[in-house]
Amino acid sequence: RSSRAFTSIFATHPDPAVDAWFMAEQARALGANAVFVDDAERAVAAVLERIGGKDVILVKGSRGVALEHVVGALEAWGEGQSA
Repeated sequence: RSSRAFTSIFATHPDPAVDAWFMAEQARALGANAVFVDDAERAVAAVLERIGGKDVILVKGSRGVALEHVVGALEAWGEGQSA
């Protein structure tokens, strides 16, 4: 088992923002290192600030949040790591 801390980053479209914010708050209350951001660009920044060379990242969300920007940033980051 890894001793590395788990971080959850909750990104949302403005309409359901309260739900994602609430999930992040509940995760923090349970001891998780959760971060709430309100759009994909901020999610990219949050992920890139925390990512390490051996990390495994799961990007899960709806198309309305545009998380493909997060995936693209992770791919670019990974290509830079292997160069």
